[in-house]
Amino acid sequence: MTKSSHSQLELIQPAVPADTDAILAILDRANQLALENSGEPMWTAMTYVHDQLRSQIESGDCFVMKDEQDTITSLIVITQQDTLWEDDGTDEQALYFHKLMKDPEIAPKGSGFPLIAFAAREAIRRGRTYLRCDTKTSMIQLIEYYRRLGFATKRSMTYPTTDQAGVLLEAKPEEVLQRIAKLF
Repeated sequence: MTKSSHSQLELIQPAVPADTDAILAILDRANQLALENSGEPMWTAMTYVHDQLRSQIESGDCFVMKDEQDTITSLIVITQQDTLWEDDGTDEQALYFHKLMKDPEIAPKGSGFPLIAFAAREAIRRGRTYLRCDTKTSMIQLIEYYRRLGFATKRSMTYPTTDQAGVLLEAKPEEVLQRIAKLF
């Protein structure tokens, strides 16, 4: 990784309850931007997503990247499991990331790379073989973004809460770090 990306990794920290309003505002702006750009929001059950994020902040699963002025620019949620996806016997080998998002008004281009690198390093630190994420299959650009980082389809399903098709993506964390180093 480049020197600048190392300094960005140092700006990633666990979210604290005082960050909640700023995080929810980023979520709402990112969701609105997705709706404007693709005609489809990233998340539909916003009250549920807000409550889920509050819980993930409290449990220490939400991490934020801040700029030099201590303003949150982007975030990621990292969990040990994903209960939406049925365990196929490999869940204990994986670390999951969710809600990768940036503030569309202030986050610099490429700000997702340091957060995904952070998740990959966490997977390695925790002894996990795989790094996983999921998204709706209609989010083609997002899926291509993840594929450039080494993610491949693990399996698909229909999300029970929205009846939309989803895809679970998986990569070796070491490969993700290598690809990010080349791209970033």
